[in-house]
Amino acid sequence: MGVKSRFTVVFEEAEDVGERLEALGDELRVRGGSDVVVQQRWVIDSLEPGIDGERRVTWSSGGIEGSKLARVVSATLSPGFNVYSTEIGQLSRSFETPFYQLYHSRDPQFREYVPVDLAGIWSRLDPGKCDIEVKMSGNRTEIAQWCLLRDNENITFRKEPDIDACEAGIFYLDTRDSIDVNLSGLRCKWSDDGVLQKCQKTTLFYKTSHFPFRSLDQPTVELETPVGLHPKMFIDLTNSHASEKCGYFLHLTLPVDLFVDRFQSSPLFLYGAQDLELPEYKLRNETWGSESLFELDAEQLNEITLHSRYVEPVAGNQSKTVDFTPLLFRACDSDEKTLLENPFYSRGLGYESFFTPNTIFGAFPLRSLEVTIPRPDTAHYETTKLVTLTCLLVSLVYILLKIIVKPRSGRHTAK
Repeated sequence: MGVKSRFTVVFEEAEDVGERLEALGDELRVRGGSDVVVQQRWVIDSLEPGIDGERRVTWSSGGIEGSKLARVVSATLSPGFNVYSTEIGQLSRSFETPFYQLYHSRDPQFREYVPVDLAGIWSRLDPGKCDIEVKMSGNRTEIAQWCLLRDNENITFRKEPDIDACEAGIFYLDTRDSIDVNLSGLRCKWSDDGVLQKCQKTTLFYKTSHFPFRSLDQPTVELETPVGLHPKMFIDLTNSHASEKCGYFLHLTLPVDLFVDRFQSSPLFLYGAQDLELPEYKLRNETWGSESLFELDAEQLNEITLHSRYVEPVAGNQSKTVDFTPLLFRACDSDEKTLLENPFYSRGLGYESFFTPNTIFGAFPLRSLEVTIPRPDTAHYETTKLVTLTCLLVSLVYILLKIIVKPRSGRHTAK
């Protein structure tokens, strides 16, 4: 098994490279700052037979969303834990779309869905603060982790004994527009026996398909208050300008407790749990929920109505709170033929699959929304059951009497 690793640090200013980087023997130590992004990447080529197809596993908790540099070396991942697969076998509790099978969760479950021995790499992953992506295709596995290195935090890079080849890039952002990025800085490599070689100055030019969309008037995504059994989402795009090449979209991964009525809200696509009548406890062992994508109208206040399912009754006056994180973004056609990959990430399975290869994505800041669903009280179950059965029986008897007993026809005698 061959393992390669690469560390990348991006600073805001050129002087940060000299001030915050320190070589200590065969190690590199980097000090954090107000906006410092770190990517750690590993590539594993196994001798064992790999998976049949492609699997992409992602985790995003929004930990790097506040950085202006995040989209320099990372894509916008769907919120939460997501597994996308083109394998022949069915993933547990997943459902199929035209491009992939999808499983989603609020909690990271990498060990359950990454059937590869990552050995010491597991201990270096930090889902509490970082975004993580694992791609598996054949016998190759690629792991990437993006984190913010804050003030009073340090990180040390070295060539570990279980790594075959190791290098690091320490950059600052020289220039960028919506697509083109120019990084300048140092490239450092370690020899096979772990000795840090002399770092060389370097410049890196590449194109990116994700950029931070920032403006003075940020769109908002909110629930109408008070939140009822049919929550209404309001997406305020009144200050967003319409464009022929761009559109605004909302991507939803809803838990099974909530659902979208396709005939009421008209999504571009809707996959997963769509039954309008089944309660949550009848579906939760079969699927996790649903995925949908909506195209929104610029310069307007957009409204999307959701619906809550009946949840499992419990004793006492209780309720169940569920949350979800909508992904609001702008997608624009570019003049490039394709924007599928760069040195730091590539487009993969997910919401990007539904757009053309030359699309540029600009995501807005994430915000989780909560819906509280009342639970039926089991203390009143027998009374409710008796009243319901009585009403049904009375109604049935009434209908049968109306069918069997014919009304008398009146006779009139002519005088």
